[in-house]
Amino acid sequence: MTESLLFVDRVNQALATVFDQHRPDLVALSDDLAPLLEQLIAFSSGGKRTRAQFVAAGGGLTAASAESGTDEALVHAGVAVELFHAAALVHDDLLDRSRHPPRPPVDPPGL
Repeated sequence: MTESLLFVDRVNQALATVFDQHRPDLVALSDDLAPLLEQLIAFSSGGKRTRAQFVAAGGGLTAASAESGTDEALVHAGVAVELFHAAALVHDDLLDRSRHPPRPPVDPPGL
């Protein structure tokens, strides 16, 4: 497995742990948070974790450190970036309702 795939797996595992650990506390605060949490989970599931991989690249993640688990801080930073992005999507789609459906492609003039 390549170092980036190892890192992505570790970020995915850490995200699942964050949601599992904090779900009861968030739902206890308000039942209204349950649908928002589900959307946050949906928006943060799947994908290539490109943002988290940028964090790893910026932090100088190496194959040896990825396999040994010594770059746990980079995993946490990657999770934070992914959660921030997912929260921004939730805000735009659910709270702000400001995202628009994609526009159809337009052929540039002269082509």
